[in-house]
Amino acid sequence: FDLVLVLVLVAHTNGTPSSLHVRMRVGRGKGTRGGGHLWWAVVDVLVVVTFCSGSGNAAVTTQQRVGTATADADAAMKAAPSATAPHAWEDAALSPSVRARKLVTAMNLTERLVLLHGAHGDGIGNTGAIPRLGVPSIKLEDGPSGVADWQTKVTNWPSSMTMAATWDTALMHAYGSGCASEQRGKGMQVMLGPGVNLARVPVGGRNFEYLGEDPILAGLMAAAEVKGIQSEGVVACVKHWADNNQEGPGHNGRLITSSVVSDRANYELYFEPFRAAAAAGAGSIMCSYNLINSTYSCQNEVYLTEHLKGRLGFKGWVVSDWGADHSSIDSINAGMDQTMPGDLSGGGNKSATRAAILQGAIPLARIEDALMRILTPLFSVGVFDRSDYGNTSTDVRSPAHDDLNLQFAQSSTVLLKNSGGILPLSPSATYKLGVVGDAVNVKGGGSGSVWSSHIITPTEGIVDRLVAGAPHPAIAAMASAMPVATPAPRAPRPQWHRRADVAPESAEASCRDPPNGDGVTVCDYEINYTSCGMGQCDQTGCTTIVTDADIAASVAIARMVDVVVVNVAVTSTEGYDRDNLTLGAAQDALITQVAAVNPNTIVVVRCPGAILMPWASQVQAIIVQFLPGEASGAALAATLFGDADPSGRLPLSFPAEENSTWLSTASQYPGIEQPGTSDPRYIATYTEELLIGYRFFDAMHLAPAHAFGAGLSYTNFTWSDLHASSTSVQLTVTNVGGRKGVAVVQLYLGFPEVAGEPPQALRGFSKMVLKPTEAKVATFALTTKDRSVWDTAAAAWKEVTGDFKVYVGASSRDIKLTGSFTVPSSR
Repeated sequence: FDLVLVLVLVAHTNGTPSSLHVRMRVGRGKGTRGGGHLWWAVVDVLVVVTFCSGSGNAAVTTQQRVGTATADADAAMKAAPSATAPHAWEDAALSPSVRARKLVTAMNLTERLVLLHGAHGDGIGNTGAIPRLGVPSIKLEDGPSGVADWQTKVTNWPSSMTMAATWDTALMHAYGSGCASEQRGKGMQVMLGPGVNLARVPVGGRNFEYLGEDPILAGLMAAAEVKGIQSEGVVACVKHWADNNQEGPGHNGRLITSSVVSDRANYELYFEPFRAAAAAGAGSIMCSYNLINSTYSCQNEVYLTEHLKGRLGFKGWVVSDWGADHSSIDSINAGMDQTMPGDLSGGGNKSATRAAILQGAIPLARIEDALMRILTPLFSVGVFDRSDYGNTSTDVRSPAHDDLNLQFAQSSTVLLKNSGGILPLSPSATYKLGVVGDAVNVKGGGSGSVWSSHIITPTEGIVDRLVAGAPHPAIAAMASAMPVATPAPRAPRPQWHRRADVAPESAEASCRDPPNGDGVTVCDYEINYTSCGMGQCDQTGCTTIVTDADIAASVAIARMVDVVVVNVAVTSTEGYDRDNLTLGAAQDALITQVAAVNPNTIVVVRCPGAILMPWASQVQAIIVQFLPGEASGAALAATLFGDADPSGRLPLSFPAEENSTWLSTASQYPGIEQPGTSDPRYIATYTEELLIGYRFFDAMHLAPAHAFGAGLSYTNFTWSDLHASSTSVQLTVTNVGGRKGVAVVQLYLGFPEVAGEPPQALRGFSKMVLKPTEAKVATFALTTKDRSVWDTAAAAWKEVTGDFKVYVGASSRDIKLTGSFTVPSSR
């Protein structure tokens, strides 16, 4: 509500009237995120005393402001001029920074504060409008895998981790563009994504929102996504700065845990994806909930001003995670530029905070810097110039996005095992195919969860493919790793609706005849899963529940078919880390018992990150889809029947055992509990330094169950003609199989021992599509930074001299070619 009180007192002094006007405006709003409640209020009191001469001419005017007073606030509260009046900053011929400066100059101080905090609106976060200057409300909305926060009529894209498995920057650009175009269609100007925190904690609850364990992979993919997002007139907000690698301990322990990380580990690992995103022009970065070295991230001047805005050269604005600002004055002075979702206070008294700011608690130059950082990216992407922002009721789905979504989901599919070449299956031969297990557990929970109109189940995707009698047009159009810009028109294909579940003794009733009387007979028993959606669930709520009856029915089907596909799934959510890396005893038992009665068992895993596979030796094939979104079943069918090569590769290592990782002590994870009641309540120390993921397994000479970068093709390749120098690496890959296939060439460098680096570190990758007998050359440029380590004492990159090793292969453990080069000490 808005309440305006106007008191007018009229008195006479020597025949001259005087007026005292007191105007108070009280506003109250409520916002929610993750079940919490956020309230804010604004109080304006203006006292104007006017002394007039008998002729009515103004002689003296004195303004005394209480609360949000400024010298020109009275003018700001008058009715806005005509919206058609031109403003200097509206001239699109000017550069974004010049336009931003002109707009900042035109603002009074009250108006300047509007952009530094949240307000009501359609987004999960919003700024207030400034009617006097024609500045609209800016709406921020959660990603990173679609328009989140209960928005409907949107596309549920694959998760970020799933997209990282494509190892394809062109697809990642298209992903960013697709997501952002729907954000814009819903009226949003800022997309909260991509998430770029590394998967330091294998059980991390938000790993599905991030881009894997390696900083180069994550950085290159993030940069591509940022460019895709911002090409659509939407600002990318990269999250979560910094060292925000866990959700626990317990529920939301991230809020009270401090990360202790060396500068070397930060610059060589955890900062790199943020640096790459900033270099790609990211307009915004979100500061995180956790503490860093016992100071909240959003008020950590060393991290915000020295590291992020200083050495990493970030030019955009820093917005708080929702409720992560604990003191607006301290946070803005430290380098945060905008607090969300409420008013300026960060836990303190709001009106007192505003009064302190207006009295100089934050230097005017810092406020202007914050505004320039906010406005320049908004001008850069066209927020103030475009007229195609929709509203929350718009249906932003389209056939083009459906096709892209399918391409993304299929291109991220990872084939980890294919014994005896059981895959691909024939879509035309005569046999019985069983499909059992999870049906719809395909996305993560929390703020990154996206509404789905319909999730294509494995059985539906398989039957639809068989009924169509040909590959889906979007799959057939994938002549390269690039998505099709305009999908080929197609007639609606027959839809299939799953039958009721059947009892084990009547398993035959679960089968449906081939479309044309011969071919593949599909027999299915699918198990539904209820998503947590925007809620936050522990591992029990994130695992597909399989009962003894489910196992019995699945085994009955497995006995009567020639080949059986077992679908298993676990997801995760914001707010909770997973308890462990397992699929749960019931799903493991489902696989084991099915495999015991059918030697042709294919396991399909949907997961938010690494999982354990104690049954791997008992099955013929293993496919990992991660969290593929609503096109899951169609993508699976395309892979099973060989309509496209399984071109995904693992963006993180899969350990062989629960305890065979780099996190071996409680001080590393979840952290050591601290005495007292003040934050931090836990301290997590990154004593493993650079040894996470494949770096750890290589350094410790341990074998992961599945290596970083691993993934099989349906064809075979030869690798040859390696040429390496300190500035470039070149090699040739040839398809020597009988099918078109995808190779993902990965370049790793081994540093001289004196550098103290892990045995090898990824420095680049190239995804190439090759026809039978076709050869292509992969070329990688190496920069000085690629040959450098972070020198903490000098606070700078230092090039390492000596002999480097070059490793080129299909994964971190499948090295095909080796070479070397030397960096002389005289350089």
